[in-house]
Amino acid sequence: MAESADILTAEKVKVILPNMAAGCSMADMADPDDVYQAWDEIHEMLGEGASVVPVTYMNSAATLKAFVGEREGLVCTSSNAARALTWAFERGEKVLFFPDQHLGRNTGYAMGIPLDEMVLWNWRMPHGGSPPSSLRRRRSSSGKGTAAPTSASLPRRSRRLARSTPASASLSIPSARGTWSRPPMTTAQPKRS
Repeated sequence: MAESADILTAEKVKVILPNMAAGCSMADMADPDDVYQAWDEIHEMLGEGASVVPVTYMNSAATLKAFVGEREGLVCTSSNAARALTWAFERGEKVLFFPDQHLGRNTGYAMGIPLDEMVLWNWRMPHGGSPPSSLRRRRSSSGKGTAAPTSASLPRRSRRLARSTPASASLSIPSARGTWSRPPMTTAQPKRS
């Protein structure tokens, strides 16, 4: 995020990063070389004329944001992911969404795209672990990456809240694992005063 802030600010503005070793685990989940290779493999599998629109999450490296822009894609946030995917599908038959698989899959599912029409692209496997025939049938590919804090702690904290406060409202964020398949944690409605 500091990298993007530095690029977007005027020359006279200084962006200060207190810890130069600080990073972003989400950005680290989409290595530029892996994304470039995935893009090439997708086009190799689908044909050079394939209509694929890349969409990346704001928490990705500036080089990947540039990659997406050069290929007429866009950068999204969790609050505008549905609009971003709608925009992308208006321009192409398929979308490559990275690095957050849960945000890509949950948003697609909420938009009515069945899970079996979405490929989870595994950066470490040839052709993302999907045969060409499978990729041709699917509408969306999400890179295999997750937001560590939401994947690890949000479901656990939500369950704890539901147990301790049965009348609490349950909420889910689109980057949390399994949002598409889990029932609400409680059906109790909060009391209105």
